[in-house]
Amino acid sequence: MPLLIGMMAAAMFAFTPVTPLVLAVSLIGLGLGALLGWQRARLVRIEIDPVTHELSQRESPLALLFLLGIVGLRAVLRNIGAQEAAVFHVSALIVTDALVALAFGLVAAQRLILFLRVRALLAEVRA
Repeated sequence: MPLLIGMMAAAMFAFTPVTPLVLAVSLIGLGLGALLGWQRARLVRIEIDPVTHELSQRESPLALLFLLGIVGLRAVLRNIGAQEAAVFHVSALIVTDALVALAFGLVAAQRLILFLRVRALLAEVRA
């Protein structure tokens, strides 16, 4: 999933002129997405069976509510970006680039944090 979103983001940047404003807004979106992904990964419960080393993960109810909040935030930002683009002299492409960067940051950070947690838990169980 991070690879797919990363390829989509790279394609969008390849076909859109990257101005300093686009770069700054996209980096802010990426950073915000990474923070949201890190928080979301913290809300996932991971368990490893000590005998079989079988992995299981569960999302807490708070994690699901957090995800709904992220989707709601994205919808609000998209609507504000579309409505206020003319006022702030920002094109819809900049808003789209920022939201794609946010999605990539969220998914990539979440997967990275989950991978690091699982690796640490497996090392602990095997020791």
